[in-house]
Amino acid sequence: MADEKETQGESTEGLDSKVETVTIEQFQELQKQFAETKKAQSGSDKTVTELKKLLLEREKEADEASKTSEEKFAERIKALEVDKEQAIAEKLKADQRSLAIQLLNDKGIKAPGYLNRLLGKDAEETESLITEYMEERLSVELSVADKFAKDNGRKVNKGKTDVKTLDDYSDEEIDNMSTVEFQKVQERSK
Repeated sequence: MADEKETQGESTEGLDSKVETVTIEQFQELQKQFAETKKAQSGSDKTVTELKKLLLEREKEADEASKTSEEKFAERIKALEVDKEQAIAEKLKADQRSLAIQLLNDKGIKAPGYLNRLLGKDAEETESLITEYMEERLSVELSVADKFAKDNGRKVNKGKTDVKTLDDYSDEEIDNMSTVEFQKVQERSK
């Protein structure tokens, strides 16, 4: 075992001393060979790509030649129908987008960047999505305003409670209250 460790140590020292030096001319020659290999490979890749394109074109031409005039006419009609459906869908989407922007502008709200997500299949669906968006936005704005008010010392009451405060009584009702009752109402109002 000790002999193997010594042998391993000697072999790594031997490798360090056997480092070959390369002259500038040899290095330049290696670079030229690398560049030529790279060019040859890219040329073959281009050739393969061109051959694939040519093969696809010939297959299409063979298919076209084997088709009758009726089949060609049917394909053209089908392509026109697809184009027509796409045009109708684009027009409908533009109409929905216009409606959504109009609804938002009527409420004084700038259209969000994700407006396309608020577009429905028809005008009713778009209106309901926009209404939901506006309600959600309003609730967020109100919660932010409430939080700001709470942070700055104002007590925010959400909704009516069964307990009446001083604000809920008229002046006449307050005058008619007993002192004990008035103090209870005053404690609840704090």
